[in-house]
Amino acid sequence: MCDYRNEEMRFSESINFKMTARTFLHELVHAVEYEYKMDLAEADIGRLANGLATVLQSLNFYPVELRLPDDA
Repeated sequence: MCDYRNEEMRFSESINFKMTARTFLHELVHAVEYEYKMDLAEADIGRLANGLATVLQSLNFYPVELRLPDDA
């Protein structure tokens, strides 16, 4: 979940490492949408995040699994 006013991103403790990588990009797209005053549908956010993950992972620029620090 993104808290735009406090510039924080929070993740559920139950999320697995593969989902964390995709969820991070999903929330990052939400943050860009908010910052640039865009009006994207949730389905579009998901497609953009998945597309970014696919391309970045295929180029080895982004991990398939993302482990967050314990205090995140």
